[in-house]
Amino acid sequence: MKFVKWIVLILSAVCFSGCVSPFYGTARIEEGLHVESGLSGTSFMTFNPERSGYYIGGRGDVAFRYGFSKNFQAYIRTGLGFGIDPINDTLIPATYRPSPTGFLFDAGLGLQGAIPFEYITPGLQLEIGANGMVSATALFGAGIKEWLTLGADLTWIPLYLFNAGTLHIPNGFITFHLSPKMSISTAIGIPNDEYPYSYPLLNFGIGYKIK
Repeated sequence: MKFVKWIVLILSAVCFSGCVSPFYGTARIEEGLHVESGLSGTSFMTFNPERSGYYIGGRGDVAFRYGFSKNFQAYIRTGLGFGIDPINDTLIPATYRPSPTGFLFDAGLGLQGAIPFEYITPGLQLEIGANGMVSATALFGAGIKEWLTLGADLTWIPLYLFNAGTLHIPNGFITFHLSPKMSISTAIGIPNDEYPYSYPLLNFGIGYKIK
């Protein structure tokens, strides 16, 4: 029974949490297998018709990418996080009050394409998340050895996460590659009016290229 309870808890986090994910990769694609990891400070939301919550905390991420050529790669990524409720509004009835702590599980499977030029690399990334969200991300890389990566995406959110229906959320990120292995990334997501909270979703992290 304990095993079943943990499965239910994990599935609840998958289906009802939203965030902006850090990006430690590059628009320019390298052939072969590559592995990235990172730690970051973040904010995220949990979606529930009665007890939605907004949390601030930390998360850890790992991503596996495989480049089939300089123009195409596939990847899978996952992230785990934990946060606390900074609002703690005691005026909200206990029945509807969010939990004082929240857990985050963020995962995705995607494809990335790129057209590398000498000094710039435009690209496009398509991803489906574990919670059913689908996103398209435009990428732009600067440098022969890419030192800067910019990204902006739109995300389609499934109907079951909101009573109001599907939404599109603009997200953006900037990643600086300090060395071939180290990078820092900052990301922001702007909630739409139908979101349970109007606070921005933020992430600031440090990444390391394992392979």
